[in-house]
Amino acid sequence: MSVLSCDRKGCSNVMCDILVDGTTYICNECAREFIAKCGDRRFEERKIKKRFENFMLIPKLEESFGITAEEFLNQYERSHEI
Repeated sequence: MSVLSCDRKGCSNVMCDILVDGTTYICNECAREFIAKCGDRRFEERKIKKRFENFMLIPKLEESFGITAEEFLNQYERSHEI
């Protein structure tokens, strides 16, 4: 693993080991977020590359992963057992 900073706007992580197209470093945290945003859909390579380029321009937030649907629903009490 190299000590190279993530090229995503607003990301301060420096332990990046993914180099995309020989020019863009991305940390594991941002990579996981990109994968989560794309889901299991399949893309033409040029389209996913464009999505990746756009993703790298979106500033990273403190809590970049937000909340899952399961986490959202688990916040609320169940009226009965399912």
